[in-house]
Amino acid sequence: MEKIGLSGRTQFPYVHVSVRHNETRIDPFAPSGRLTCNALADTLWETPLEYNAGGLLSLRFLDHLPKIETLRFGRETAPLTNQSPAIVIAAFGFRVQKGDIVTLRIDGPRSTVFEHSITMYRNQAQFMQSGGKKLSRRIWRSGEYHAAATMTRDGQIISELKSAITVP
Repeated sequence: MEKIGLSGRTQFPYVHVSVRHNETRIDPFAPSGRLTCNALADTLWETPLEYNAGGLLSLRFLDHLPKIETLRFGRETAPLTNQSPAIVIAAFGFRVQKGDIVTLRIDGPRSTVFEHSITMYRNQAQFMQSGGKKLSRRIWRSGEYHAAATMTRDGQIISELKSAITVP
């Protein structure tokens, strides 16, 4: 290991790891120095790493529609209350492909509050989808609210996240 610390404008610690042989840094994915697209290439991993075709990384409750940076960097927001202007969920993920379907759902104490599916129209390295419902009564009903986000590709769910909060 080389070092643990902060870099540039990051707001979280990270670990920098490098692999060396005879004081020369080598790439554990291509120890020979030749980059290849061949999945059978020789690597330093004892067990080959599994390819991850994409998925959801986070699912959060908010009281407003967020910017992607809020999810990408895990910035905290105020907790939801029974007087929050809205109940919103936001999902952040990676490697979405054109035609993938992302579905968001919020179930409240007595019924479904929000549900929406969107078919993604282009490939994206990172993406965010969010939605919810504005407060339409005096207060939100107290109790458990459950969120679910799914990412479906070619009819198969490839990633799913769930979350829950209690509104006092």
